[in-house]
Amino acid sequence: MKSIKKLIFQLILAFFSLFSLFCTSQEENLILEIFDFRLDLCCVGSSSKCVELCDEKLEECKSRFESENIGEGTRIIVENILAQEKYNNIYADFPKSKELKPLITNRYTVTKDFLDSNKELASDISKYFYVVAGDILSSSLQFLSLSKAMNEGLQIKIYYEKALEIDPEYSYCLANYGQWLYHAPGFAGGSKKDAMDCFHKASQNAKTPFEIYYSNFLVSQTEFENKNYAEASVALEKSLSAREGNVYMNFIKRINELGYSIFYYIPNREKVDKLLAE
Repeated sequence: MKSIKKLIFQLILAFFSLFSLFCTSQEENLILEIFDFRLDLCCVGSSSKCVELCDEKLEECKSRFESENIGEGTRIIVENILAQEKYNNIYADFPKSKELKPLITNRYTVTKDFLDSNKELASDISKYFYVVAGDILSSSLQFLSLSKAMNEGLQIKIYYEKALEIDPEYSYCLANYGQWLYHAPGFAGGSKKDAMDCFHKASQNAKTPFEIYYSNFLVSQTEFENKNYAEASVALEKSLSAREGNVYMNFIKRINELGYSIFYYIPNREKVDKLLAE
């Protein structure tokens, strides 16, 4: 009799553990809301204000987690997205800020711990968890040892591929997988041609305003890199059309007018900023 009760108890635990890894429609709506919030931040024009808004949004979400019965996996997704946005905006003004490392590596640890404790159910975690895990890991690489960063660099690709196994047409993941392909060395599987294919596929499958903005932004910059300026301009206008008043896309326009893409700007920021200031 004891063994039967124990079995029933284990089955109940397994059921609730499994259930917590699926996104309900309410949880998915919250995740999409956070992505839309990311697009809103592109219209702010002040990195410090964006940081402040990220903190405010996080506090709002924390108050909703309990009242809306949001599961642990979705909580981590939301917290990771907001941490990533906060990280990006701090980095924009203070790339050597001491706040960056603990901010992003803490999220890296939380994400890894969650995945490690749910290994047997990992294939059932939503596409959102995998792609956001890849994003957080990508930002964490610079703070890891060289050997660990090399191993984890390949893990990013695995996370994106897992998300695409769940939804092969998931625009946001295709866009980020494309960025991995763009920056990864050829011996590790990187390919600028494959990256461009991913960006175009992401654009073709974009459904939300954020996905329209993000995918077409990346298409525009790769087409610019390939000197396909007409195609780049069309894609940039599509990106701008996703949200009126997108300050960041107007900034990208200015960089392009100087003859540079965002891919050139990131490692050569100081040089291009001086030209922008003239």
